[in-house]
Amino acid sequence: MLNLDYTNLVQIAQPYKVPGREEASAFLSWFLVNIYRLDIIEVQDIVCDGHGDKGIDGIYVNEIEECIDIFQSKTVQNPGKTLGDTQLK
Repeated sequence: MLNLDYTNLVQIAQPYKVPGREEASAFLSWFLVNIYRLDIIEVQDIVCDGHGDKGIDGIYVNEIEECIDIFQSKTVQNPGKTLGDTQLK
C-alpha cells in the first residue's frame, strides 16, 4: 500500500516539482504519470495550477473515452484535516 502521509508525499512528488508551482502540482504530475500512465511531456501541458484558475489544477482531454477529466489537487500537512467539495469553483 502506498503511504501518502505528508512527509512521504513530498518525497514521492519531489522529482515532479517545478519551480514556482505548489507541492500539489508536483503530486498531480506524479499521479498523471504513475496512475494515468501519461508521458511526462504531456503532463507538463495538462497541469495548469496557478492563480485565478477557479480551483482547476489540470485538464486532460481523453480522446479514446471521448471525455474531459478535470483535476483538483490539494496537499495537507495535518493528517486529521479533511477536504470537502467546496474548493472547486
